[in-house]
Amino acid sequence: MSTAFRPSQDYAIRAATPLDLDALMRLEEACFNSDRISRRSMRQMLARAHARTLVCEWQGRLLGYVLLLFRRGWEGARIYSIATAAEARRTGVAEALVRAAEAEARQRQCRFIRLEIRKDNPGSIGLFGKLGYQPRGEYPAYYEDGQDALRFHKELVSPDQD
Repeated sequence: MSTAFRPSQDYAIRAATPLDLDALMRLEEACFNSDRISRRSMRQMLARAHARTLVCEWQGRLLGYVLLLFRRGWEGARIYSIATAAEARRTGVAEALVRAAEAEARQRQCRFIRLEIRKDNPGSIGLFGKLGYQPRGEYPAYYEDGQDALRFHKELVSPDQD
């Protein structure tokens, strides 16, 4: 019998390893109807220095992940994907993952983070807006199913920190 996750309980955010691949793919399958990351791509992301996948783990279960991409010679990072298990939505898990991604980007000397969000995803739009991300444009028919994307941007350093 499994215990239900409650937001007041402790969870850990850590770097994903290849041993997390099956659990990551289960999250991917459960959270997305289209534009899923393939198993092969996820495996490659776990092994590459230009990508960092952080997971939220509780009692041996992955409650969510965030996949962050970096590019040599670019001062930014990109949140490529974020997913939270249904049982962990609206519990602070996604916010904790985003904050951990921001910390990782700062550690790598990134000045900003960008991401795209489906225009029909008010939960994600609200979360990232609450965390200080600003809309910076729109991409028509960005996703496989034709849905538009909104681009969001957050500065990680202020100009006076140069």
